[in-house]
Amino acid sequence: MDFVSSQCIWALHLSPNDISEGIECIPYAQPPVGPLRWTAPLMYNSSYPNGVLNASVFSPSCYQYGTISVETNLYSEDCLYLNVWAPVNVTINSSLPVKVWIYGGVFYAGSTYDPLYNGCNIATNAIVVTMNYRVGPLGWLTLNSSLGLTGNYGILDVLMALQWIQDNIASFGGNK
Repeated sequence: MDFVSSQCIWALHLSPNDISEGIECIPYAQPPVGPLRWTAPLMYNSSYPNGVLNASVFSPSCYQYGTISVETNLYSEDCLYLNVWAPVNVTINSSLPVKVWIYGGVFYAGSTYDPLYNGCNIATNAIVVTMNYRVGPLGWLTLNSSLGLTGNYGILDVLMALQWIQDNIASFGGNK
């Protein structure tokens, strides 16, 4: 599903040296809230309000206990978003290599909100993508139950983000 080409994403966030631009807060999965909290992620399939997504600010971090390197008060269960950085002059036909940067944090903390994962300085001759995924209990808790709660939701989130990238990165000038 090439979701991006049928929608409009608006962003203007240039790197300090104007070599790349960032598009932040693109949803790749349905918010894992309510009945979706303890399930594998579902592909984002809703339309953006008025057909336009304002992707000029970072999404909240996924809920976590503590942090690795950056303090933020912006936490939410609605956190399954990714960020794309591209060289300034990229076109849809550029077919640039794609670098996916998945943050660490021993599965209990981490976020693309951390400046360490800002791709603006490494998106010189490539497209760079980072994503948030569920960490801590919301990402890894599993219960022996008849409900079929399997855990490993954080890994399933990453796999869903990678599928989104495969389906949509050409719209950002990346090599599919």
